[in-house]
Amino acid sequence: MSADGMSFDVSLTPPESLAVVSRARWGAKVPRYRCYFLAGESIKAAENIDASDDAGALLEAEKLLLRSDFLAIEVWQEKSFIGRLSIAPDLKVIFGGKSD
Repeated sequence: MSADGMSFDVSLTPPESLAVVSRARWGAKVPRYRCYFLAGESIKAAENIDASDDAGALLEAEKLLLRSDFLAIEVWQEKSFIGRLSIAPDLKVIFGGKSD
């Protein structure tokens, strides 16, 4: 009890409802996905990514693909095929200026 007669709960233990929410949030595993970089139909490289869902995994895979030298990437979660992204081989990017 404080000097003015008021009492305060200064325990470091969170209320049970907060503890349950924290365990659910921090204890949950984020799904792991496997990205396969393709050349033709052959796997040439692979990388693991974490994402909250399939759509997030495809967005991360797109970023990986755009930074790579490959033209296609497949995303899998364990034995489940999630999707395949590819870049057209004749895609050309011009950064400003005029082309002759």
